[in-house]
Amino acid sequence: MPLSNSDLIVEDGTVVEDANAYITIAFADAYHELRGNSDWLNATEASKVAAIVQATDYTDTRWTFVGSKADEDQALQWPRDDAYDRDGIEQEDNVPTVVQQTVAEYALRALSAPLLPDPTIDEDNGKFITYKRERVGPLEEETRYSEARGRSSLRPYPAADRRMSASGLVITSNGRVIRG
Repeated sequence: MPLSNSDLIVEDGTVVEDANAYITIAFADAYHELRGNSDWLNATEASKVAAIVQATDYTDTRWTFVGSKADEDQALQWPRDDAYDRDGIEQEDNVPTVVQQTVAEYALRALSAPLLPDPTIDEDNGKFITYKRERVGPLEEETRYSEARGRSSLRPYPAADRRMSASGLVITSNGRVIRG
């Protein structure tokens, strides 16, 4: 049975039980229509639902947000307590618009490729392979690795990542708030 709009359980800021999405199909459709993203507009409902859920998962994996979860048992990272954007505006009891827009951007990309592809690990050194090129004649091989052992780096999506970084709602690995 194909996915349908009813499979989206959208977090609206009230700690929706079992939420699996930060946006509706209608939100994503309006967002992409304004930007002329025909790949999104021409996608099936089932593809859009899957892409939105994947994009929500990716957002929650990709970013460490300011503040703390509003409820320790909530399914997603938003809503949050003590969350303020770069302008000092409180972002509690909602899912910030910038988070929704970023999810829409990631969802567009999820239509064409996995946002979190399974990493390839070099069995000899335990590092994640980030690039590999082989040539048959004359023989040549080049492999690049992630510096982190046992930890994959997430694929960047510059337009969406910049939007989120500029929001003031995310924290770097050293605990600093990113301010655009």
